[in-house]
Amino acid sequence: MLVTPTHQYPLGSVMPVARRQRLLAWAAATGTLVVEDDYDSEFRHRGSPVPALAALDAEGVVLHVGGFSKTLDPRLRCSYVVLPATAGVLVGAGPVAGVADAVLAARRARGAVVAEPVQVALAHLLRTGSLRRHLGRVRRDYTHRRARIAARLDDVVGLEARALTGGLHAVVVWSGPATGQEVAARMAGAGVLVSTLEEYGMAPGSTPAGIVLGYGAVTVPELDRALDALIGAVERAATVA
Repeated sequence: MLVTPTHQYPLGSVMPVARRQRLLAWAAATGTLVVEDDYDSEFRHRGSPVPALAALDAEGVVLHVGGFSKTLDPRLRCSYVVLPATAGVLVGAGPVAGVADAVLAARRARGAVVAEPVQVALAHLLRTGSLRRHLGRVRRDYTHRRARIAARLDDVVGLEARALTGGLHAVVVWSGPATGQEVAARMAGAGVLVSTLEEYGMAPGSTPAGIVLGYGAVTVPELDRALDALIGAVERAATVA
């Protein structure tokens, strides 16, 4: 089972600890391997941190995966896997016996997929605490952008920003007849590309009209321009309708 318990995309919900414990108990009872994609866990802007599934795993059923695309640069193309362990020993006879050996064998069979200088540099950042200090700086920057989005949209009647507790994107919904496709098309005409919330629905009508707006790779002036385009697109779509 593949899960993103720290930050569901795109709505940003977080799996409660009690539900995480039930998931782990079910996985152990059924012999199911849980792959925990821990993306965006470094960027939590509100609320207390929740322990990773791997930190709660006492039965060796969790493969914890992450990477450095959001924290450093996607061009590094470097990620990591934390193998399951029981009492500090790699799993050898648990409900998912042999998983650690299978992952290691698959990894070795692929050869050196990440350049050694990149690995050495990342190890240095981790060992010296430089990565932790870098994360502290960028968290402040992203928190500022998040607050900018919330403050700007709070002043517009009918618009609401969601999914701002963590991660690097916001979900914006509105009241009125405008659809996500209409607003996204108008924003594209203004030079701003966004996804519609409807693209993530299981069936037509299962999600409200809205857009998903990423703010991790833009400057503050670019973010302001995107918000101007969003507000203008919603207002124009409502007028036409």
